[in-house]
Amino acid sequence: MGARVVQGRGGPAEVELRLVRARKEATRLAVERVKGPFSPEGVAAARQFLSGAGTACEAFAQLERLSAQDVWGRIGELGARRGVGAGA
Repeated sequence: MGARVVQGRGGPAEVELRLVRARKEATRLAVERVKGPFSPEGVAAARQFLSGAGTACEAFAQLERLSAQDVWGRIGELGARRGVGAGA
């Protein structure tokens, strides 16, 4: 069996939340780059995000060590909590 993710009480684990936050911020910054590719504020925000990207990389590495079965099981657990059926 693969590595285990310690899940939060009734919801996502902290490592899962860190990865989701990083993905959302990366998406937001990418949109900013398209809208204003050379804005000083946007460039500064992107640099700041990338300087702290180690946390997201560590979270990804931890989740990547899980077996496919564990990942799909976890997706099912979280989907069930949200009222989403498997494969929805």
